[in-house]
Amino acid sequence: MVERLYDRRCGSSGKNYTALADKIQDPLYTYSAFNWGGHVRRLSPLDQTYKTSIDFLQTRGMVDQAIMLILTLGTWSEDRQAPQDMSNLHLATLFGLGDLAESLMKNIDINSRDSCGRTALVWALECLAFEFKFHPDYIMSVTKNFEIYDGIDIARRHIVKALLRSGANPRMPGYNGHTPLQLAAILGDVEVVERILEYGVDIDILNRNVDVPLVEAVRHSRESASMKLLESGTVDTCGENSRTALTETSSVSNLAPMETLIEKGAKVDFPDVNGQTALMEASKRGHTRIVELLLKNQSNVDHQDHKGDTALMKACIGDHADVIELLVAAKARLDIENNKGDTALDHGGRYCGEESIKRLLHQSTDPTIRDQHSGTVLISASHWKRPDIVSLILEDAKLKPTSKFINLALSEACSNSNEKVVKLLIDHGANPNMPRKSKRQLSLLRNAIYSRDDTVILTLLDAGINIEGDDGDFERPIHTAAEIGTKTVVQSLIERGVSVNRRSFAGRLPLDLAMKRQDKDTSIADLLRKHGAITEGKRLVQLMQDRRKRLN
Repeated sequence: MVERLYDRRCGSSGKNYTALADKIQDPLYTYSAFNWGGHVRRLSPLDQTYKTSIDFLQTRGMVDQAIMLILTLGTWSEDRQAPQDMSNLHLATLFGLGDLAESLMKNIDINSRDSCGRTALVWALECLAFEFKFHPDYIMSVTKNFEIYDGIDIARRHIVKALLRSGANPRMPGYNGHTPLQLAAILGDVEVVERILEYGVDIDILNRNVDVPLVEAVRHSRESASMKLLESGTVDTCGENSRTALTETSSVSNLAPMETLIEKGAKVDFPDVNGQTALMEASKRGHTRIVELLLKNQSNVDHQDHKGDTALMKACIGDHADVIELLVAAKARLDIENNKGDTALDHGGRYCGEESIKRLLHQSTDPTIRDQHSGTVLISASHWKRPDIVSLILEDAKLKPTSKFINLALSEACSNSNEKVVKLLIDHGANPNMPRKSKRQLSLLRNAIYSRDDTVILTLLDAGINIEGDDGDFERPIHTAAEIGTKTVVQSLIERGVSVNRRSFAGRLPLDLAMKRQDKDTSIADLLRKHGAITEGKRLVQLMQDRRKRLN
């Protein structure tokens, strides 16, 4: 576990990790590394030991390994890269040694970077924004005294303000491209945001892997910082993946900044790089109040993203009943197809619970449209083996579709093999002997045999399905059962009077197929022979013998 942490935060393991691993096993060393700074913080700034503490560590060569241990095992809210080398000012910031940091600012380059490219200002803000704590992610059998770090974040905030007063460059980005303003936005410290804005920094700057400050503030639910940034910039500035603050707000369900953004003129249907709008984001996450607000502000309810999905499709996938009700009431179309040919109704049958289905279907008052909608959901639910939804639709007089859809649903259920669904459909009037759309389409019984579910096959047989019907290839259920079915299925067909010597279009008899089974099961062939089955070869011999007898 420690090695994985080291790899993530310090780079590839090897000789350096081996040395660190040895240190971790030393209880005195680990205690000293994690608690040294806390003890120094308790000293008076006038104490000589306080003033020379970091110099002492540097001259003893103790910094590199101790800091690597702390940054590898300490707790971050989001993993950060640990620097291999940092200045005394960076170290003072890490430990929250405010007075020492301020004295160091007078004598060194305040904008010097560590080995990861961070200035002390960026480093201080990273420790705050990503909540670095001296709490090991790895449990070590060593006494830890974390109370000595109480108030360290306050000290780091003082250091940030002191750095800005002392001329730290607020425009220099650090690790992963984060600028001080972006980090302050993530932190949500309005005073720091104000201080940085006073320097005239570009609030719309977008670095690699990092969003603009406004979007970062919204994403991390920093309402006060969001409001402050809104006062200084455009509301539709795009961040990573072309997402605006409005889209980010819709993802975190924060109504107040959403209202402010709209009041300031934010475009409600500004699409991101995937074509997704704020309404789609809110619908996907089930944020009912956000959806309601966006609809009141004329968001396009039927907008499609680059995959062809709509807000209603996303709400159905998430089974968000209240959102579905709002969207349907706003006249969202249920029949729009995405790039895969799926509609919101198809997604409803696959993903939605009973409450969502009711809200999806009960809005329509036109019997023909409701029949179409209910039928589509029924077919989808049958395909995805959902007896609860199938039962709901069939047993609700207002939702139950016409026989055409019930029969189509039975076809899906047989192809995808679910005995409960098949029985429900047959009990509610599905016709197992329905006409096929084309000669090439397999019969329900052969489809069920291919699905290898004996319970479905036996249910169809008990319902009186035709056992002698030819398909487009002139093969019958007995041929398919002999080739891939079970002995139970073959026996059931024989008991119902099926012909065991029916010849297919390709000249194959059931016994020929049973003798060539890939699973080498000979019991099917034995059963067929017992009931008089012969091979095609024997049939030809018998035919020739019969001819000779007639000629003689």
